[in-house]
Amino acid sequence: MVGYQSNDKVQAADDPSAKGKARAEVAGPVLQFGAFTLLPHRRVLTKDGEAIEIGGRALDLLIELVTNAGQTVDKERLISCAWPDIFVESVNLRVQIVNLRKVLGDGPNDQRYIKTHVGRGYRFVAPVKHTSAQSFEPVSMPEISEAPKEAMVLPAEPARMVGRGEEVRLLVERLLSERFITILGPGGVGKTTVAVAATHLLLPAFEGAAYFADLGALRDAHLVPSFLASLFDIPVQSDDPTPGLIAHLGDRQLLLVLDNCEHVVDAVAKIAELIFFKAPRVHILATSREALRVEGEHIVFLEPLGYPSSEDELQADAFEFPAIQLFVNRAEAAGAPIERTPENAELITSICARLDGMALAIELTAGAVAAYGVAQTAALLRDRMQLSWIGRRTAAPRHRTIEATLDWSYALLSPMEQTVMDRLGIFVGSFTLPMALAVLMETGLTKRELLESIHGLKSKSLIGTDGNHGGPSFRLLELTRDYAHTRLRKQNLLAPTARAHAAHMREMLSDRRQILNLPTDTLRGWVGNLRAALQWAYDANEDAALRVSLAAGATTLLLRLSLFTECRKWCEAALKLEEAMEPGFEMELQGALGLSLMFTQGQGVAAGLALERAHEVAESLGSLDDQLRFIGRLHIYHERQGDFLGALNWGQRSRAIAQQIGTDAARGTALSLLGISHHLMGDQAVAREEFEESIRYIPPSDLGSITYYGFDHRNRSQIGLARTMWLLGFPAQARAIAVSTVAEAAQLGHPLTHCIALIWAVSVFQWVGDLDRLQESVAVFRRLAMINALGPYLAVSQGMEGELAIREGRIEEGVRALEACLERLHAVRYELLTTTFNMTLAEGLVAAGRLASALDLVEATIDLNSHHGDVFAMPELLRIKAAILIAAGDRQRGVAVQRESLDWSRQQGTRSWELRTAIDLGEVLIEDDRSEEALELLGQALEPFIEGRETHDVQRALQLVEQISDTRPPEGE
Repeated sequence: MVGYQSNDKVQAADDPSAKGKARAEVAGPVLQFGAFTLLPHRRVLTKDGEAIEIGGRALDLLIELVTNAGQTVDKERLISCAWPDIFVESVNLRVQIVNLRKVLGDGPNDQRYIKTHVGRGYRFVAPVKHTSAQSFEPVSMPEISEAPKEAMVLPAEPARMVGRGEEVRLLVERLLSERFITILGPGGVGKTTVAVAATHLLLPAFEGAAYFADLGALRDAHLVPSFLASLFDIPVQSDDPTPGLIAHLGDRQLLLVLDNCEHVVDAVAKIAELIFFKAPRVHILATSREALRVEGEHIVFLEPLGYPSSEDELQADAFEFPAIQLFVNRAEAAGAPIERTPENAELITSICARLDGMALAIELTAGAVAAYGVAQTAALLRDRMQLSWIGRRTAAPRHRTIEATLDWSYALLSPMEQTVMDRLGIFVGSFTLPMALAVLMETGLTKRELLESIHGLKSKSLIGTDGNHGGPSFRLLELTRDYAHTRLRKQNLLAPTARAHAAHMREMLSDRRQILNLPTDTLRGWVGNLRAALQWAYDANEDAALRVSLAAGATTLLLRLSLFTECRKWCEAALKLEEAMEPGFEMELQGALGLSLMFTQGQGVAAGLALERAHEVAESLGSLDDQLRFIGRLHIYHERQGDFLGALNWGQRSRAIAQQIGTDAARGTALSLLGISHHLMGDQAVAREEFEESIRYIPPSDLGSITYYGFDHRNRSQIGLARTMWLLGFPAQARAIAVSTVAEAAQLGHPLTHCIALIWAVSVFQWVGDLDRLQESVAVFRRLAMINALGPYLAVSQGMEGELAIREGRIEEGVRALEACLERLHAVRYELLTTTFNMTLAEGLVAAGRLASALDLVEATIDLNSHHGDVFAMPELLRIKAAILIAAGDRQRGVAVQRESLDWSRQQGTRSWELRTAIDLGEVLIEDDRSEEALELLGQALEPFIEGRETHDVQRALQLVEQISDTRPPEGE
């Protein structure tokens, strides 16, 4: 029990005998406004001739404002008037202005006296009449009650409060207007710290009359009235001192803080409600893990401290987040300096996330850093939550360890609530009410009892509401979950509870159509529980049928969220259980395994065998839709392997299946596969028709269809069309389509689709010379590949960076990056981009003076393309080969190869390749004094370009034409 009372109330006169009438006998002005009269020299304010009570600092402010009526008085001047010898925050001034307006009756429907000038100060706006002191009549002064004989101290103001400044400020403002507020939150979130900080800020508003009651040590709820009576030095002379307490409070203005109410909540609720109604000038601030639920109470829920929740926030400045700041401050205070490095930022963020941003837990954990270091502390938390780390010696016993805090909360629960809380410890992350009920039915409690217990746990801040996953759900804080999980294990209840949990997860995952159509946020909310169910089922060697069906159901969700590594792990584990395998389960597991292997490990034999087996099972089941689904994956498998003829074969098979299915979506899927094959094999006119028709047939992209097929076939058609349009001589359209396709892919929130769009968009941005967008795209692609553990794409990103380096003149760096990239891609049999990377590498080798190596590389690539059918870039390969020959001094052979390149591009209709070769050959012709021939060649190549005049190659050609024109002799010479 602690309290605080200061004695700076304004007395009517200096002499104690002045408690009746007082006369203004000291010379000085008398200021009148509305019904009020102010005597600054006597420090008296009257209303309708009666003196009224007003705080000393409020009176100081009023005198300053009235004497400068009509002028804006800045905040600094007002603060120096009311607090001349101490430093205070500006919130104290706002509090006093609020009180002053209440005294004057200042408001929107009343006479307006004080106007705020935002950012500057305040102005007294009412007319003020100046009168002589001699004409002022005597006024009646109120009796002022004496201050308590004993002035006691509040808990010390928090010296290093982190991340709560704005919450404290808002709390102060709300308490002044609403009078009765309960700070609600789980144990250890920082409720008392915020309450103490707010109380210190509010001291000026209540002229120091603040009383702080720490109810934490009180064990008997019947003693609450006596406890509060003793706080005010009221003699307790009966069993119920409540009437005396209410009478004592009467019309006094003060702040009453009731800290830690949860274990005596009923008794506190009863007396707090009585005080609210019977003592209208008492403001009540309570802290509790459970709401008092009485008339007049307003709830402020105290959220945990913030920490980085995404990669972007982590990279921005993790050390600016309050949870991280608190951890660092407490660790350094305990003698463990923290370096502000990216590695420490990531580790400390993981610690704070594991502790859910709970202030007490962060403080206790930070104290262990001096002994273990940041990395080892994080590891200890990952392996097993350390509930027994010891905190400050001066803390309340319930706050000295995390376990003690949770023991305190657990002891306040009913037996039914304890049973329910223990079982809920099986959930990881969020869970819905149906999920909870499915697991809790094992307890033998009725549904009504379960619902009442869940509601009780929620009202006591042990269950939180989680609105981050697309629907109403709940979650236990990690600390609470670990505590409950430990109790489950100690009671030998873990196995039956985990079995019920895994069985319900299997049931939830059995409806593939539902999973395909649910919002992504909802599915993300399932992942934690799915992982826990799978891990337990396989670790415990549970029934094989449960393990197989659970893994098979999980594949749709894991693929939907691009969790390929996890998907591969559980597919491989389930496929070993042949005795429990059913055809439908095998088809899903093999199909998901092939896709996951492809995107995490490359085009290995195992991926191809898995996809072929999935297709075989689909054929045996007679499912045309599933056959088309796996044909699409096999087409892409062969395409990425560099087997373009094999991919075309699967594309043609898809067309036959799509015709049997007969839907637009099926036709669009087959056309997308064929369009990509024809694009890569050099038939751009056919590819364009197939892409455009595919886009018309396939409805707008959605995550359900992407998950079902494994790819976004519409998006692939669009980005394939962008490349095709550039090749056909429409660079502006190509760039626009690439930009919009990447934007659509990003909007979907499907990393794999986004990566596929970026891979081919990067080539378009290179071709049109848009280096800014190229740089941005490469950076985004690399980040996506890293975050989602897409192994082959990480190698691709290295190659993209190498290309960018060469374009920017960092030749040696670019060459090294491309050579390393190609080595990694060959190792995983990913050959889709081999031609593209080889062409840029050859140009880099030329720039580095390694002409022989460049020529060998280009000739090997030409031979490879001729063999595998990847001839879309044959004109460009020949152009680069010609440039190498000319640079090596073999001009005649080089020109011949340039003309061969022109023949290829004209045969394919790839006008952009033709323009590039025309530029190179034009430069050779100019050097040979054959400018007219060069001009004709360039004119012919430029003629089809009715758009994209600002793009790189078109600009080069136009400049060359201008150069020729400038060197022509004038006509007639």
